[in-house]
Amino acid sequence: MSIEDKTYENETQLKPNDDRGQLDLTKQIDTKDEKIKLLTTKLAEMIEKNRALYSHSRNLEDINEAHKKLNGVLQRQLEEEKGKLKRLIDDRLNSARTVGSNE
Repeated sequence: MSIEDKTYENETQLKPNDDRGQLDLTKQIDTKDEKIKLLTTKLAEMIEKNRALYSHSRNLEDINEAHKKLNGVLQRQLEEEKGKLKRLIDDRLNSARTVGSNE
């Protein structure tokens, strides 16, 4: 292999002087073993990413639940304040009417 020869096949060749043919069973077993190792590694990486994404998703769901609870509390408080404001306006209107009718 020359310095200029940087093809994928030449860079990834496991044994540069491997003269076994494609039908050699030990070569096929070695190839399968290497593929199994590669796939096992990739599977482990994907499992780890999956766990991280699940954890992140769970955190987002927890935040969403807390937001819903807080929003519910704020909506109740808003309705209470609206009721108080309505009663205050009604009381002032009634007292103004009472003052206006007494004059």
